[in-house]
Amino acid sequence: MKKEKILYWWDESERGLIIVCPSRNKRKRIKNPKKIERFLQVYRVTLEECKGVRWDFDYLDLFGKFWW
Repeated sequence: MKKEKILYWWDESERGLIIVCPSRNKRKRIKNPKKIERFLQVYRVTLEECKGVRWDFDYLDLFGKFWW
């Protein structure tokens, strides 16, 4: 299964991670601390590193059938 490309960053004003899937024109916001921690672990980044826009593939299937 092909993974979608995503863009993500920490939004200080919303106090959450913003994740965008350009190919599907969808956006999600994660505010739950446990889900944020899980996301950071899977993508091997710190919150500090997320203060700028980053990209990767949707390993958690955030924009697929299931939401973890």
